[in-house]
Amino acid sequence: MESPPPQENSEMINQDPLQHSKTSNGGESSALIPLTDVERDENNSPSSGGEDSGGQGFLNTLNALLIALVVVIGALAAWRASVAADAAGDADYFGLRALVNSEETQALNHLTAYRSYADYLDYWSSKRQGELLEEEMKQKPALAEDDQFVAQVKSAYDLADASYVNLEQRFLNRDGSYNVQRQLGQLWADAMKEKDLKYDVQFAEAERMRNKTIYLLMCVMILSIAPVFYSLVETVGERTRRTMLIIGSLFMVTGTLFLLLVEFEKIPF
Repeated sequence: MESPPPQENSEMINQDPLQHSKTSNGGESSALIPLTDVERDENNSPSSGGEDSGGQGFLNTLNALLIALVVVIGALAAWRASVAADAAGDADYFGLRALVNSEETQALNHLTAYRSYADYLDYWSSKRQGELLEEEMKQKPALAEDDQFVAQVKSAYDLADASYVNLEQRFLNRDGSYNVQRQLGQLWADAMKEKDLKYDVQFAEAERMRNKTIYLLMCVMILSIAPVFYSLVETVGERTRRTMLIIGSLFMVTGTLFLLLVEFEKIPF
C-alpha cells in the first residue's frame, strides 16, 4: 500500500507565487499574506487618479455656480422686461388722456377765441356805423336837428362801448384789428399749466418702452441658451465638458453685456 504524499509539499505547490518566507535574526520564519485582486488594482493604479477626480469635482462645482448665476441674471432681465412693458402701458394710457385733453382744449379755445372775435366784430361794426352816421350829419347839418337821427348815432356808439367792455383788449393790434391766433396761443399756454396736452411725447415714450421690452426679452432668450450647455456638462465626456462649459459661458456673457447695454440705454431704441 502506497503512502500518501507529504502535505507539506502540496501546500507549497498551492501557495501564491507572491508568498515567500524570510528568516529573521532569531532564525524564525514568517509567511506574508498573499495580495488580493483589489489590493493589486490599488497598487497598480496611477497616482494621477486622485487629481482627475479632483478636477472633475471642481468642474461640477463651477458648473453649478454658473447655472445659478445665469438663472439669477435671466430672472433680472425678465423682471426689467416686465417693468418696461408696464411703463409702455402707462405711457399709452397717459398719451390717450393727453390726446383727449388736447382735443377738448382746442375746441374750447376756438369757441372762446371766436366768441371774443364776434364781440370785436360787434364793437367794430357799431363803432363804424356811428362814425358813418356822424360823417353824414357833418355833411348835412340839418340832420343835427333831427332827434331820431341823433338818437341813432348815440345808439351806435352805445353798442360799440358795450361790445368794447366784453372785448379781450390785450389781443388788439396797433391798427385796431383783432389777433385771433395770439389769443389761441395764450389759451393753449394757460391750459398746459393745468393739464397734460403733449400726447405725442407720451406716445413716443410708450413706443420706446415697447422696443426696450423687446430687447430685454432677447436678452432672456440668449441667457436661456446657456443652461442647456451647462446641463450637458454632466452627460458628455471629459474632453467635451470644457467645451460645453465654455460655450455656455459665452452665451451668458453675451446676454449679460446685451442686458447692460439695453438697461443703460447705450443701444438706440
